[in-house]
Amino acid sequence: MAHTGRKKVDTKGAPAVAAIHTNAIGTTTIHDEPASGRSTPTLGAAVQGGNVYASSYEGQDPGVRAFLEQVDLENYREPLLDFGPRVLASHRKRAPRPKTSNNSQGVTLIGHLTHHTDAVVSIVTSPDQVFFATASEDGTVLIWDSAKLERSIACEPRRSYSLDSPVTAMCRIENTHCLAVACEDGQLHVLRVHVASTGGSAKYGKVECVRKWQTTPRDGHITFIAHLQGKSILVRAMLITESSLLLFTNTSTIARLDIRTMEITARYQHPLEYGVISAICPTTHWCIVGTTTGTLSIWDLRFGLIVKSWKVDGRIASLKLHPARGKGLWLLVSTVREDGDTPLVSVYDIESSKLVEVYEVRAAKPSSTSPASVEQEVIDTKADLIARLAANEEMQPTLDPSVEPIPSVLAIMVGQAFASLAAPPPETTLLSGTARLAHPGYMVTAGDDRVVRYWDLVKTSESFLVCGSQKDRDVTFKQSTSEPAQFYTLPITHRQSSAGPDRHAGVAQQRQPLRPHYDAIAALGAVETPFSSCVISGDRSGIVKVWRMEGQAKT
Repeated sequence: MAHTGRKKVDTKGAPAVAAIHTNAIGTTTIHDEPASGRSTPTLGAAVQGGNVYASSYEGQDPGVRAFLEQVDLENYREPLLDFGPRVLASHRKRAPRPKTSNNSQGVTLIGHLTHHTDAVVSIVTSPDQVFFATASEDGTVLIWDSAKLERSIACEPRRSYSLDSPVTAMCRIENTHCLAVACEDGQLHVLRVHVASTGGSAKYGKVECVRKWQTTPRDGHITFIAHLQGKSILVRAMLITESSLLLFTNTSTIARLDIRTMEITARYQHPLEYGVISAICPTTHWCIVGTTTGTLSIWDLRFGLIVKSWKVDGRIASLKLHPARGKGLWLLVSTVREDGDTPLVSVYDIESSKLVEVYEVRAAKPSSTSPASVEQEVIDTKADLIARLAANEEMQPTLDPSVEPIPSVLAIMVGQAFASLAAPPPETTLLSGTARLAHPGYMVTAGDDRVVRYWDLVKTSESFLVCGSQKDRDVTFKQSTSEPAQFYTLPITHRQSSAGPDRHAGVAQQRQPLRPHYDAIAALGAVETPFSSCVISGDRSGIVKVWRMEGQAKT
């Protein structure tokens, strides 16, 4: 600076700026994603996992190094940044919650949510159990804070997202706070829920649509959707985990959609003569689909082939793998019942197509000799299948309002165990006479009869009703040793004593009746709140109820 009197004259020259257009070819190291999502690259900073970013650039210019890291961050880091940071699954370990209600089954209604105006089609819980989402045919997706259900008793959704047409399916993107939502107009939206959980409280931002995709008119609209996270593959010297959406349409098209590029990578056509796909049970490499004609088919997703198909009785409504028995090869199947002899849920061995278990609601004990199950293979010729389809359409019964339809199970939910419920005692085998720890597992069923049943798959006597009228709840759960094995409910008969009134009648009057659903229950979910385990049920009128599961009193 030169001083000339009181004036200051800046004698610094302007910096020289130039651009060089050169293609640089090199490699970068494999690294993990930072927990905070997108961030400004820092020279030499270590990312999550202890890895330091490096490349084949040999220069010392920090700007070039930062630029290379930013390019790598935006293009090759897995998963994509707009899906948010990786979310770990929550495994809460708590002691069984003691009963606080008068209900003998240990169930308390803690949430009655009335914000949907049409049928609830799906209930999805985040991996860390911070929130759960409900989707409805009214075209909205509502986000509910699980901690608010008990701590501050807030029955208002934290966020909502509206779509242009009724929602038909919804699933979560594993390890993220993202949801995949499909509509009747063929659109598919991938939504990210911006939420930060700190100190036991969650702060919610907006629900952002980070991806959009549209089906073709030939494929129709999506009816079922599932997220598949497969093996890791090497792409451009980077180890990338396969992440895709498995789509099922109303024209029986099965497609795999790459979640990064939103492009179809594989497309299969389920035989139309088998009927329209009405239920799915997907895994990483194969998928079981059920149709309206009662056909079960196993698809090998690696080669796009149907491994086998067989018939069951009735239109298939829901499919799940057995969580406790069968080593992953037993399939829980619920069908639309046409007569009283059809069980609520049937269990088939996938390898042999044999019926191995049934779950029923009975008025009397079953006979000691039950008919053997007969395997029904699919008709081989295509002409015979089409003829059967035409015959089924002609024989559709007319709806008589005076005749009450037979209730069917429309939704099945399975799992290993609820944290709030006591673990089942060891199981004693007849052969060895010694106690062994049985593989835990439960099944929750709901449907047209507006009853939610909890089936303990290890010890049947520990089963109970979550939701239902007083008449429905006054039952006991039994198991028979016939083949196939039968699990059923029986009404409890109370004997009248000559000394006075029945003591059970007074106990029944003291019970606090739970408010049942008034329409068919079509969706089930579960959430582990910071205080207890809950079952979520949604019906066709749009009502969502949250039931707290409490520990059983042991005598």
